[in-house]
Formats: sequence, C-alpha cells, structure tokens
Amino acid sequence: MTSRQIRLATVKDVALLAQVSPATVSRAFNSPAMLDETTLGKVRAAAQKLKYQPLGIARSLRVRRSMVVGAVIQSMENASYIAGMVELSQSLLAQHGYTMLLASSQFSDEHAVVATRAMIRQGIDALMLINGQPDTGVFPLLHEFEIPYVSAWVRIPGQPSQGFDHLRAMRDVACHLLDLGHRDLAVVIPFLKTNDPQRWRLRIIEDTLAARGIEPNRCFLVDDCGFGVWDGRRALARIAEQAPRTTAVICANDNLAAGAILECHARGLHVPGYMSITGYNDLEIASALEPSITTIRTPYELVARATVDYLLARMAGASPSNGPAIPTELIVRASTARPAIR
Repeated sequence: MTSRQIRLATVKDVALLAQVSPATVSRAFNSPAMLDETTLGKVRAAAQKLKYQPLGIARSLRVRRSMVVGAVIQSMENASYIAGMVELSQSLLAQHGYTMLLASSQFSDEHAVVATRAMIRQGIDALMLINGQPDTGVFPLLHEFEIPYVSAWVRIPGQPSQGFDHLRAMRDVACHLLDLGHRDLAVVIPFLKTNDPQRWRLRIIEDTLAARGIEPNRCFLVDDCGFGVWDGRRALARIAEQAPRTTAVICANDNLAAGAILECHARGLHVPGYMSITGYNDLEIASALEPSITTIRTPYELVARATVDYLLARMAGASPSNGPAIPTELIVRASTARPAIR
C-alpha cells in the first residue's frame, strides 16, 4: 500500500454514514451513557465499517498536555547514524519536562502511519519524524489532528523540517573523486530496502558526472543491499566481478564503506591504490579503520538542537520558520587517492 492510498476515517465520515452529528459520534466514544441504544448502535456499526479508531485524547490536547513527544525513525537496522541525535534530542526535551516515545517504521510508510496514529491516541504533544519521505501519509494525519511536527535529518520542501542538504553532500563526494581523476564509479545505496523510488542521491551523482562529460554507463549501481559491514563486502564483491573497471566506490554510510574496504583487503586489492572508497556520516569506524575512510561529516548535534527548538516553539503556540540547511563537511582521509594505472 502506498502513502497515497492510506486514508483514515474521521469523525465526520462516521457521522455521515451513521446519519448523526459529529458531536454525537464524539459522545458515543467519550460518554456513551448519554446516548440511547439505537443511536449508539448506529455509530458503532458505522465506525466498525469504516475501521475508525477514536482519538479522544488527541482532541483534548488544546486544554492539557501529556508532556510526551513522539519520534518515528525509519529502522533500528540503520539507527547507528542517528542514535546520537535521538539520545541528544531526548536529553534536550527532558530539560523541559518532556519524555520521548520512539517507534520504527521498518522503511514502510504504512507502518509509519500506524505508529503515528497509535502515538496520537496516546496523546503525544508533538512528533519528530526522522528521515521521513516527502510524500509520507504521516503529514496529512498530523494536519488532521493538529499535532505539531517536524521532519528531522532530511529537509523536505513545503514541510516543517530541520536537517542537512544531503544532495549537496553527495555532489561534494562525486566532485572529490572526479577531481582525483576517477571516471569509472560505483554507487552502493540500498534504495530497495528504504523504498526510495526517487533516488535523488543517485541522480545528483549522475548529474555531476554528466557535467564532466562522463557517460551514465560508467556509474555502476548496487541498490539491493542492506546497511551493514557484510552488506558492504557483498557489494564490493559484485562490483569487482561485474564492473571490474571501477576505480572508486561511493557508499551510503561508513559501515558499507568499511565492508567494501575489508573485501578489498580479502581480495588483495589495495585501497586506495586499486580502489578509492568513500562513506557517509563520519561514524567512529571511519577514523578507526585502516585506511581511514573519506566521508561526509553530518553534525547531528546541530540537527537535534534545531529540531527540539522548533518543536518547543510550536508547542508554545509560536510559528517558527525552517532554519537554513545545516552544512555537512567532506572529510578527506586515506581511503581516496588518484586512480592507479591498471
């Protein structure tokens, strides 16, 4: 089911089907003793047919607070790069008396909507959507129930969001490798696992190559992997076997890059002499591995503080604007160099 197919029944939908007023629907779930059995039965039958779930707690948010902020992340599987951000956000919220309720969507927009709906039923005061998709069904749901929210880590045009310009970061990586003289590249990004049909990060890399006059067929893609070290090893093995002319590999995170480097070691391929490899996020492994990994530094502290400040302002009744994109930084280390002559 796509996000555009998700349509949650509202009080008005139930009222229309049961041929009663929205206020009567509210009383049926909040004060059923006030209604006669016939009316109550009509409302409950309509609600059951529409699969309506009452959100009575959410409607009371105008007059009281739960002091709970929800957070939905894409997956625990790829949580290493945002774990610090989640922990810092929780700490900053705690300084203002709030606790955090965390859920994982498992890369499914439908799961994200279900998790958000459950949080609204529990009376969250606001929601932090970490690494959400632009067309997620979560946004209409939050609008319907007037829940303050912000998308964190990824900036989404037209939505409250605080985060990095990831497309510019990918362009920086591509330009770095092109400036070194690489012309045959491979990209390892798990688009299939993340259900990302847009593939904007790949597009920006391809556009950067095209601007240098490099044909698209000189960019080999591995998009059906996961996020871990072993996924990086398997991806590099495929690149070595199916795209042997490749001299540089762009990985979606540092764990994938570490795995790619380890697979090169196992095959007797020197990094960066035979193959240059880049990562993303500047995790601890990026500087600890030998060779150390060229990567993009994403300072999560800045995103966490901007996100929490935004939510606190919204919950206080203000209308803050999105801040500017938080800059990333290309960290050049030992895993990239000019391509050797083969």
